[in-house]
Amino acid sequence: MIRPRRSEDFDPCLAVLWAVHLADRYPSRWPQDPARWLTGRAGLAAWVSDSAGTLDGHLSLHAIDEKRAHRQWLEAVAASAEELAVVSRFFVAPDARGQGVGSALMSTAEDDAAARGLRLVLDVA
Repeated sequence: MIRPRRSEDFDPCLAVLWAVHLADRYPSRWPQDPARWLTGRAGLAAWVSDSAGTLDGHLSLHAIDEKRAHRQWLEAVAASAEELAVVSRFFVAPDARGQGVGSALMSTAEDDAAARGLRLVLDVA
């Protein structure tokens, strides 16, 4: 089940993020303040995958401004920064992969962005 992230989800999300970091080195450097990293800047929305009471995935959308927009994004989609939403903080627990969690999170983000009149771009580190 995909649902909006709630404040009580931070600790379980960070536990999943730690497992992802150990398995995949994402994020490449563990943040000094993981909860702050998870929320990021200019957050539009965030969701978690909740499978029978266990969180196993996370995705957030962030707004960007012209100064922070990658020129390649703007050129590739022929849009202004205000028309874009960045898929960020996207991770799935290693033991939940291959079960559709990532696809379900991405579909939710796509629907939300479309409802806001935004186009998605992916920020990959």
